[in-house]
Amino acid sequence: MATTTTEIISKNIKESYEILMDSVSNIIAHELMDDNNPNIFPTFLKAYNMWQEDTQDGVDYIFDITDKQDVIDLLKGDFSVGGITSIYKGQEHQAHTRYFRYGQNYELPMAFRTMKELKEYLAKETKWVIIHLFLFRNDTEEYKTIFDMYVGKLFNK
Repeated sequence: MATTTTEIISKNIKESYEILMDSVSNIIAHELMDDNNPNIFPTFLKAYNMWQEDTQDGVDYIFDITDKQDVIDLLKGDFSVGGITSIYKGQEHQAHTRYFRYGQNYELPMAFRTMKELKEYLAKETKWVIIHLFLFRNDTEEYKTIFDMYVGKLFNK
C-alpha cells in the first residue's frame, strides 16, 4: 500500500514536534539546575503542578508554603494550620525549603531540604510536563511563557 503525501507530511510534522518537545525539555532541565537562570523555575513549577493535577490526580503536587492558594487548598482539605507549621516546627536544626509534597503518596508532609533537591526532582519530569503542556494545555499562561522563552525567540532574531 502506497503512503500518501498527507501521511508523509503528518509523519514529518509529528516527528518535528517530538524533536521540539524533547529539545525544550532538555533545555529546561539544564536551566533548572543553573542558579544564574532563575526565570524558568516559578513557571515550570506551575506547569509541573498543572500536569500533576490533570494526569496524576495531584499525588505529587508540590506545595509552596508561601503561596496563598496552596495554603487555602490545604486548609480546605484535611490539613490544619498546625499541620502546616509542623512541617518546620521543631526542626530548626535542619534546613528546609518552603516547598513540600503532601497527599496520597505522602502520609506526612515531605519538605524538600534544598532547592537543588527540588530542582533535580523537577528536572527528571520535564519531558512529561512539556508533552502535557504543549499537547493539552497550550491555552495557558505557562505554555505561552515557556513557548516564548524557548521557541518564539528563535523566530524573533
